[in-house]
Amino acid sequence: MLNVKAFKKVAVTATAVSALGLATLFPTHTTSALASTSSDAKKGTSVTSGQSTVTLADKIIATGEKYLGTPYKYGAPSGQTKVFDCSTFTQYVFGQYGIKLPRTSASQYASVGTPVSKSNLQVGDLLFFSSSKSGKGRVGHVGIYAGNNKILHTYGQGGVRYDSLSTKWLAASYIGAKRVLKSNPTTNETKPSTDTNKPSNGGNTGSTNNESSQGSQLADKIIATGNKYLGTPYQFGAKSGQTRTFDCSSFQQYIFGQNGIKLLRSSRQQATQGTSVSKDQLRKGDLIFFKTKSSNGQIAHVAMYAGDGKILHTYGPGGVRYDKLSNWMSTYLFAKRMIK
Repeated sequence: MLNVKAFKKVAVTATAVSALGLATLFPTHTTSALASTSSDAKKGTSVTSGQSTVTLADKIIATGEKYLGTPYKYGAPSGQTKVFDCSTFTQYVFGQYGIKLPRTSASQYASVGTPVSKSNLQVGDLLFFSSSKSGKGRVGHVGIYAGNNKILHTYGQGGVRYDSLSTKWLAASYIGAKRVLKSNPTTNETKPSTDTNKPSNGGNTGSTNNESSQGSQLADKIIATGNKYLGTPYQFGAKSGQTRTFDCSSFQQYIFGQNGIKLLRSSRQQATQGTSVSKDQLRKGDLIFFKTKSSNGQIAHVAMYAGDGKILHTYGPGGVRYDKLSNWMSTYLFAKRMIK
């Protein structure tokens, strides 16, 4: 668990916030992070026996999801993927499908798409918000509606991520939505047996070659449970067993517990459980332990390895989210395997 004072030092600036296993949570999509409510499904997404209808909106979300955890940088240049700001992110992922968006969030709001009410949102709609830089009532942030009341965007610490539209600052700063996709063209594709965020072999991304099928399936279930709480606020010392807020260790304790694995309460206690594993042998579901600047080299944070070089955890602004493990390697201590 991290000292809440550390978070006051985090500067969250923006012009305007994974996901493995989301196909389990959102079965109307074939990729791992496409979220849709039943009402969304009626508007262009459906599932058939043995096949899934894939919309252009689905593909856009799937492309954006590849960059979960990519750092945020105000004024990031267009056309590259090392860093994004809110509008270069939307510009890039839409551009991969031949849809040209202007460079800034304000320009995107002013010049593209058709206005749509908040009650009629569809996956792929652009959502616009005011920001501290733009001032109240003026567009300063943009994201993509991902269904299930979620937005896929980038903002400050944590970079590209999912947030709930019910998050206080998003709800308070909402300006409007634009539908850029004129229709929801679909293509029938055989539903893949694995998602695009499965870890690749080699490096620190973890190898699945020696994973047991049973262990891998359980890890996917734990990750899918965690995905339900993307954007849930962080609270230092959050009470165990509830889901309104989490700290790092209560989050892991809860999602593992929902799948039959009992973890102790604190990150240091959890570090006494399981079997040690090296960085180059990481598997989905492994717990990774970190120090902080103020912890004097001691354990102060825990996250779950989610494959593809990403961790699923909660930490300060943004709450539950995915981050790139590489962004945390300077504070990496060790990893433990909880799934046999």
